[in-house]
Amino acid sequence: MADSVLYLIRWDSFSANPYLYGSSVQYLSNGNVRFMNEMMPSGYPINEWTSYTNFQRDRHEPQLPLLKECCTYSFHAYFSENPSDTVFLRFDFYDQQGNRLKYYIFDEKRGSFAVPFQTFRYTMQLVQGGSENLIFYYIELFAEEERIFQEIENQEEDSDVLNIIIPELRGRMACVSEKRKSGKISNVFAISPGIRMLPLKTRAQIMEKLTSGYEEVCFWGKGKQGRNTAEMLSEQIQADDIKWKYCDE
Repeated sequence: MADSVLYLIRWDSFSANPYLYGSSVQYLSNGNVRFMNEMMPSGYPINEWTSYTNFQRDRHEPQLPLLKECCTYSFHAYFSENPSDTVFLRFDFYDQQGNRLKYYIFDEKRGSFAVPFQTFRYTMQLVQGGSENLIFYYIELFAEEERIFQEIENQEEDSDVLNIIIPELRGRMACVSEKRKSGKISNVFAISPGIRMLPLKTRAQIMEKLTSGYEEVCFWGKGKQGRNTAEMLSEQIQADDIKWKYCDE
């Protein structure tokens, strides 16, 4: 059993490629981005990320991770648009000659896709569909087989304790070690450290849904970020009268 890896994709100011004509792009102090353009035509990309760059030309590294061809990946997108359901997510895959092999368009914020054979590079776009403004938080990307980021693993029906792993974010990657998935602890789920960047209401909804039916929550934080995130989430859990504790590595 290998480690589980999650990629956290942000909208960085140094590598952004947003639609600028008539747009207002604000890089907020918490790392999120507010984009506003009431006149932007539908179908145009609001921002684009790429897995391949020429450093001498672009002066920045690729914003997307390398993916294995013929493998399936899942994503969770976190952004808030107004009106709702007016921003889409698009993935385009190209071979080494620049020919597009396949593309996917998603109108929901969770989904999965298969990487085509002979993929050399790919792009990801936020596509305008009538939105007047949006706040972008981040997008999670991980191999579909990594169920620990999607559902509770090692379930034990007789246990009323939920174990939440919060891995340390290093660059754009968070990793859950193999020993944490080996069955030594039951009812285990991994949360991205990016949850800190979400609005309070959104975080509360996530935690309420996740902890429903449990009497106690144990946080397994990795590094400073994991510990700080555990403390932050515990404040919301306490409001629901659920016991919590921090379990050190």
